[in-house]
Amino acid sequence: MIDTVFQDKLTSDSGLADRVRSHGEFFTQVWRECANQQPVFGKPVSFWIKKRREHHLKNFIKQSKVLSRDRDRFLSHPELQEQIFIQIQHFLAEAVGISARHLDLLMSAEFKNSTKEFISMAREFDASLAPADLFQACRNVWIMNGLQLLLGLKVRFTPAICAYSLLYPFTDNYLDDRAVPALDKESFNRRFMLRLQGERVQPINNHEKSIFALVEIIEMQFDRALYPQVFDSLVAIQQAQAKSVSLIHPGHSLPPEDILAISLEKGGTSVVADGYLVAGDLTADQEQFLYGYGAYLQFLDDLQDVAEDTARGQKTIYSSCPESVLLDKLIEQTFSFGEQVMSIFPPMRSTSADAYLDIIEMCVRLMLIEALCFASDRFSPRFVKQVEKFSPFRFKIMRKVKKKHEPYYMAMFGKTA
Repeated sequence: MIDTVFQDKLTSDSGLADRVRSHGEFFTQVWRECANQQPVFGKPVSFWIKKRREHHLKNFIKQSKVLSRDRDRFLSHPELQEQIFIQIQHFLAEAVGISARHLDLLMSAEFKNSTKEFISMAREFDASLAPADLFQACRNVWIMNGLQLLLGLKVRFTPAICAYSLLYPFTDNYLDDRAVPALDKESFNRRFMLRLQGERVQPINNHEKSIFALVEIIEMQFDRALYPQVFDSLVAIQQAQAKSVSLIHPGHSLPPEDILAISLEKGGTSVVADGYLVAGDLTADQEQFLYGYGAYLQFLDDLQDVAEDTARGQKTIYSSCPESVLLDKLIEQTFSFGEQVMSIFPPMRSTSADAYLDIIEMCVRLMLIEALCFASDRFSPRFVKQVEKFSPFRFKIMRKVKKKHEPYYMAMFGKTA
């Protein structure tokens, strides 16, 4: 049960920085009190249904490879973009099993138009963006469009959505790049923080020039005097990103409570910023939910990457566990945490919001299934076998497809921004 003492702290009139600290304390308590709970995946998928879905999976990858051969033409021609939407819709229906009701929401004109407008504006901003970075940013556009639904707003593309979605590949990937010296990252963080706070900082290279230009796009949509929380939220996520640099130093020991706190703050502030950038302002309940939702997405991303993070020494609540320790109980705790987060979604929801929450739950199940598939040695054989019953595909086929067609596989099932 969520402690009302923490709820009272979250509804105080303190500034965002203080509320972020309270959110962190609140969801730390939620995490610690979560009982291990067996993930609920719905109905088992029979062998023959898996075989049929695997056929659709292979066909979708084949079609995607054909389209990718002429990437520039695809990115600049709406009719070709419409082709991929049709293919995605068919794939989600036949291979993943998403219902027509939920597909109508995901494939609505509003969502598709937002995607097309983003691709056009992103290419106009930087024609050299790699397809992987563009798709990574596009996934954040979809998250922000989904938040518009959850917050009772019209689903539409905005310049601020574009700018914030592009900031992720420009900044977060830079900070995660192990080839960039730590001192360079610290210097960048200082200048970027000043720019987010409204200072007119001169960029020292083209990379910074692009990043500062994205901040200016947000300033054009949101007046700093009228929407201070928008920019406070950007400062909050940047502070969290700066703290997360300490997670990627191999051999540098961090206590488990620090790893948990940084993970919560990095994920939570990211989606809180999403919320402010689509709504301009948030209620206390909305901000609390979005922080928890972002933290949950961060946990799921980290769970998916546990093998890679362990190999390269990046610390998360999963990779910091000794490899001899099975993660069965930890994934059950993660699922229980997510159930607690989704239970605090503010009342007065719409039909569309309820449908989108269903989609979130489906995506969560797929992320948990994929995590077990590709890090099966970190879980008990019994647990892996039990979860595979609910997977849309056989685990051996998922591993084979990813190994043979990794760029296309990651485009479908890779990390969220």
